[in-house]
Amino acid sequence: MAEHHGFADDEWALVCEAPLDVFMGILAADSSVESVRAEVEALERWIARHANGDSDRTWVRDLLKGADHPSEAQAAGRASIAEGELLDKIERVGQAVDARRPPEEAREFKVSLVDLAKEVAAASGGALSGGPKTCQSEADLIWKLRRKLDV
Repeated sequence: MAEHHGFADDEWALVCEAPLDVFMGILAADSSVESVRAEVEALERWIARHANGDSDRTWVRDLLKGADHPSEAQAAGRASIAEGELLDKIERVGQAVDARRPPEEAREFKVSLVDLAKEVAAASGGALSGGPKTCQSEADLIWKLRRKLDV
C-alpha cells in the first residue's frame, strides 16, 4: 500500500475524488445553469484555500494535489454524478475520514466539503436577478450532504 496518511488505497482514491464529486453533484442539481465559469472559479478558490496554506493538514494538501487531474471516470468522459451515487460516495468518504483521522480533523474536512457545496451553489445564484443565491434543489442536496457526513 502506498503511503496515504493511513488511508487504504481505495479509501484514498475515494477521498481524493470527493471535492470534484461534490462539485459535479451541485452542478447536476441546478439544471438552469447556463455557464459553469462561476462554479469552476468557486471550486478553484476552495482548492487553493485548502491546498495552499489555509489548512495545516498535510493529508488534505496531499489529497488536493491531484485535484486538477481527472479520475478514471472523468477521463472516460463522465461529466456528472447522480445524486444517489454522490450521497453513497460521500457517506463512504465520511466513514473513511472518521476511521483514519482524529475527530477534529475528520470533522474539519467534512465541514469543508459542505462549505464547497455551498460556495459552488451560491456562485451562479440570482445575485443580478434579485433571486436566491442557491436554488431549492441545491439547498436540498446540501442538506443531504450534511446528513451523510454527520455535520
